[in-house]
Amino acid sequence: MEVAAFSRAAGAGLLKAAGLLAAMAALRELCRRSGVAAVHFRWRESVRMDLRWHLRWLIAVIVPTMCLLGMVEGYNDEQTRQSLGRLGLMAAMVAMAVFAMRMLRAHGGVMASILAHDISGWLARLRFIWYPLTIGLHLALAVLAGLGYYYTALELANRLLATIGLAIALAVV
Repeated sequence: MEVAAFSRAAGAGLLKAAGLLAAMAALRELCRRSGVAAVHFRWRESVRMDLRWHLRWLIAVIVPTMCLLGMVEGYNDEQTRQSLGRLGLMAAMVAMAVFAMRMLRAHGGVMASILAHDISGWLARLRFIWYPLTIGLHLALAVLAGLGYYYTALELANRLLATIGLAIALAVV
């Protein structure tokens, strides 16, 4: 690998990781004790602490894998994409599935307080559809990458990440 190609790939990976880290760290900081989520939004402490705890391990897993994916895509070598890229994407999607499973469960996650507040709402009634679908979508992208459809899974994962970011931004706003 020549030095210039590696430098461009490393830069692409670090840029991708930095953007994701900034967004996730900002969300984590919102949930601090006496933070914006507590004082201004009046989120329950159990929800804030749960989100903060799970974001901690998710950041430790997702940021390095996204850096790796950015480097792999920046280097533009098909063998590297199909090996390291595929493994990195699979690891990231499994981590996101575990995060979604822990945060969106009806008993003890972020959704527990929302579902308890509006027990007859459409969100509560349809939780048996959207909960497995949310987790299954991440796992399906991991399987898709494992079956050799790495580029398709990567593009869908990027769109999914953008959608999740938009949903979180709307929830905060």
